[in-house]
Amino acid sequence: MAAQSVSSPAAQTQRSSVNSGQEASSPALSGSSRSSSMQSTLGNEAIQSRIAEQGQGVGQDTDSTSGLAASTKVLPKPLPGMIGNVGYYQARNNDYLSRHGSPPPPDYYLNYGNKYARRFTTVLRPKLSADGQRWLDKAFVLLQTAMENRLVKDRAAYDALEMDNDAFRSFAYGTHPDAYLAGGLSGLGPVDLAKIASTPDLGDLLTLDGVSQVVETGARLVPQWGAQAYEGAKDLGGRALDSASEGIEAAWDWATDW
Repeated sequence: MAAQSVSSPAAQTQRSSVNSGQEASSPALSGSSRSSSMQSTLGNEAIQSRIAEQGQGVGQDTDSTSGLAASTKVLPKPLPGMIGNVGYYQARNNDYLSRHGSPPPPDYYLNYGNKYARRFTTVLRPKLSADGQRWLDKAFVLLQTAMENRLVKDRAAYDALEMDNDAFRSFAYGTHPDAYLAGGLSGLGPVDLAKIASTPDLGDLLTLDGVSQVVETGARLVPQWGAQAYEGAKDLGGRALDSASEGIEAAWDWATDW
């Protein structure tokens, strides 16, 4: 007969201990595997959910509280550090271009804002009295502040406004009367007033929005200095002043004929 191997009690105890340990560890390993698989599944679900949220949230800003991007769309950037700078409107134009390929930026940024920010500060300002210069400096800041305030109030709405050129131009022109008046326009003398009135190009004054700002500002100031300003512009003479005077007179007649 073949000899049967007989395990000693100690060996049997050792094998039993090993087997017991393996059996005990199996559920843990299986649980770990299931946990890893579950985490992987949850991770994929979270990614898919985030993508879905991004697709549904176009036009919204980043949700900083949840840490999840509610949108991939970049909204207009506030530029408080540029207030009072002649480059403000160029910066706003550049910010738009960094976000949109089309339609083009609002034409107000470069064709009016940037154009007159530079003309008023470099050409007109040296010709004004000290009071006129103080008015220009204050109105300059107020105009840009009004635009910036509209942006920070609702960045998504401002983004939509920028994409409607006519609506944006009307909004921007509409900020002029308040800025001019708050800057102290009514306290200036006729010579300063004539120089200010002659600075914008006639073509800009006689657009619908240009006429609107002239009429609104004039209507609020005529009782104080309307006749003086007009006579001052005529007395100074010159083609530019004559054109500006005729433009303002035509704008007033056009508005009051309605």
